[in-house]
Amino acid sequence: MKYSNNINLYKPVILLISLLTVLLLNGCAMSSKSTKTVLTEAEKHKQVQQFTTQGDQALRVSDYKKSIYNYMEALRLDAQNVDILYKVGAIHRQIGDLDTAKKTFAQILRIEPAHSGALEELGLVLLHKRNYEEAKVYLLESIRFDHKRWRALNAMGIISDIDNNHADAITYFREALYIRSNNPMLLNNMGYSYYLYGNWASAEHNFKKAIALDSKHVKTLSNLGMLYVRQGHYDKALDTFTRHMKKPEAYLNMGYICQLEGNYSQAEVFYMSAIRLSSSYFEEAHKSLNYVRSTYLARAK
Repeated sequence: MKYSNNINLYKPVILLISLLTVLLLNGCAMSSKSTKTVLTEAEKHKQVQQFTTQGDQALRVSDYKKSIYNYMEALRLDAQNVDILYKVGAIHRQIGDLDTAKKTFAQILRIEPAHSGALEELGLVLLHKRNYEEAKVYLLESIRFDHKRWRALNAMGIISDIDNNHADAITYFREALYIRSNNPMLLNNMGYSYYLYGNWASAEHNFKKAIALDSKHVKTLSNLGMLYVRQGHYDKALDTFTRHMKKPEAYLNMGYICQLEGNYSQAEVFYMSAIRLSSSYFEEAHKSLNYVRSTYLARAK
C-alpha cells in the first residue's frame, strides 16, 4: 500500500474555488475597486505583494477559499506571475480538483517551460489520474531540471512499482531519501517496494524505521501487519494491526490476507475470532467465512 494524501472539502467550496481560478485562466475580468484607476508599476507591485501576503496567511490556516481569492486578485494585476500561479495550482491539487490544477500548471509551463515545480506538480496530477506514461515525461523533466525534487522521485518510484520494475522503484525511493532522510512516507514506500521485490527482511527494516519516526503512520502499520501475517507471525501481526484498529477488524484483515494466500484453514480461524469478538462484524466476517469453507471443501474433493 503506497502513500496517498487527500483533503476532503464540501463540494460547493471546491466548485467556488475552481470557478475563481477558471475565470482567471480564461482571461475573464474580475471587478475590484483598486483597478478603477490606473496604477503605477510601483503601486501595482505593492498591491500584488499585499494580496499575496493575505493569500499566504489564509493558506496557513487552510482557508482555501480566501487564499484563492487573494491570489486571484494578485494575478489580475500580474497574470504572468508563475510563483502565484504555482500556489493556486498546488491548492487545487491538494483539494482534489485535478482538472483545474492541470490547467494552472500547464499555464505556468507556457510561461516558463523549465519550471521544475510545475513539471513536478503536473506529473503528480497525471499520476493521480492514472495517466502513468504521460506523468513520467513531466516527472523526469522535473528531476532533470532539479535533482532535489524528492516528490517527483517518489512518484517515479510508485510508477515503477506499478510497472513491476521494483529494483528501479527502490532506486528512486533511495534517491528521495537522500534528500528527505527521515520521511515516514518514503520509508514506507521503499519498504513496500522491497516487499513486492521479495526482500521481506529489508521491507520489515524500512517499515520499522518509518514507525519509529511516526508511531501512528497507518499505512506503514497496515503494511507491517500484512508482512507479519505472510511470515506466519500472527501474534506480531495482531499487535501491529491493533495499534490503529479494533481487534475484530484486525482479525478480519488477517483472515482476508490468509484467504488471498490460499491458507483457508487459518483464514477460518481469524474470521471466527472476528465473529466471536463483535456482532457488528458478523455479516462481513460470516460471508467471508462461508466463502472460505466452500472453497476449501471444493478443493478438498
